[in-house]
Amino acid sequence: MRDNRQDFHGFTLIELIIYLGLFSILTVLITRISFIVLTGSAAVGKKEEVASASTQALLTIISRVQASEDIEDASSTLRLRVADAGKDPTTISAAEGTIFIREGAGSELPLTPPALFVKTLAFEKYSQGNGTPPSVHIVFAGGYNTNGILDENTLYVLTTTAALR
Repeated sequence: MRDNRQDFHGFTLIELIIYLGLFSILTVLITRISFIVLTGSAAVGKKEEVASASTQALLTIISRVQASEDIEDASSTLRLRVADAGKDPTTISAAEGTIFIREGAGSELPLTPPALFVKTLAFEKYSQGNGTPPSVHIVFAGGYNTNGILDENTLYVLTTTAALR
């Protein structure tokens, strides 16, 4: 006797729909995870750039304080007296999201790169009066500059003290 059943090869329509549905879900998940990873690495890159530029700016300010002879003014602007007449006084201030330095009668030069937006730069002079050289307390807050606007997610705050040598 002959068997009238034929051997079918391949997928049924239901199986094909299930496989396509699973494939679509996996594709969406992989795409979203990739997007999250790439966005996260870009944010980390911005934070590292801000930290590096902020640290470099503060190290420059500290070295200028240590090389100066006196701290004349310390508020929103730092005014240092230096031995070199061509660089006296040296003034450090922040305006429009950038730290500027002016040596003597020269023009203001930016101390921070365009990628860094300075939110706060404040100075406070301390003097103990017992023959100890004065020092200045420095407060800095800045973040990534996104078209002239501070990216709050990259905010970096540093405080330090620098003393005359």
